[in-house]
Amino acid sequence: MSSPPSVLFLGSATESVVPHWGGSPRRAVVVARPRLSRGDHGWLVRLDVPIPSAIGPDLHRVVLADRLEGYSIDQLRPSRSREIGAGWVPVHVGRLLDPAAGGIGTLAEGDLANEYWAEVALDPDNLPESTNVKEAWAATLRRIRRFIDEHDHSRVPEPYFDAEGRLDVIVGNLRWHHAGRAGIDPGPFPGVDYTGDLDRLPGWEW
Repeated sequence: MSSPPSVLFLGSATESVVPHWGGSPRRAVVVARPRLSRGDHGWLVRLDVPIPSAIGPDLHRVVLADRLEGYSIDQLRPSRSREIGAGWVPVHVGRLLDPAAGGIGTLAEGDLANEYWAEVALDPDNLPESTNVKEAWAATLRRIRRFIDEHDHSRVPEPYFDAEGRLDVIVGNLRWHHAGRAGIDPGPFPGVDYTGDLDRLPGWEW
């Protein structure tokens, strides 16, 4: 039996679907295998590049937990497949609410808050392909424009849902990346000049 991996890759392929954070894959170094309150084990990982948070400071360490029955991180093996369950599996991305707990041992029910969905693979090339980024951005820009038209400002409150889902997390991530807090990460819509589009949008404020 092969030993557990020491490094995983965390993806956010469906940028337009919340609660994905949007952005490029992260290298995730495995720190520990805490037992979750539901009985199975999660994966405490340290991210080389943090991801933004909807509820607190940027996420440098997170706990990954299996999201769908029948698809487990434990089943991942070296593969050339981008099929779910072979090359990658879906996971919950959780924040440790009590840093003193450290993610070691057993986590109580109140120690963890799931913030995002993601995909995990042993190789970044196995992560599922992203959605059409230009189409996803065009749809997002329409949502932001509609919010501004309806509310006369661009400060989307938390939590805010429109017909397509949650909007506050997406807008918060755009501001987070624009402020340079993601370092070299290309942002939630790589290859798209979303900064220019928003600068030209009447009523938008960074």
